[in-house]
Amino acid sequence: MDDVFEFFKDCNWHSLEEVQTKFGIDVVSARQIVDFFTASGFLKFDEERNSAIMQPKVKQTLKNDD
Repeated sequence: MDDVFEFFKDCNWHSLEEVQTKFGIDVVSARQIVDFFTASGFLKFDEERNSAIMQPKVKQTLKNDD
C-alpha cells in the first residue's frame, strides 16, 4: 500500500500503463489495484483517460503525516 500511495502522491494523473510499468505487473493487476484504491476512496479513476489520481483529501492527510 505504501508504494501505491508514494506513486500517486504527486497528485498527477497516472495511466494504467504507468501503473503496470512502475510495479512490473500486467494490465489486469494494475486495474485491480486502481479499482481497489478507487473503491476505498483513495483514488479517482477517469474511464476516458484510463487514468487515476489521488483524491485531494488523501494527499492532505499524507502531507500532514510528513
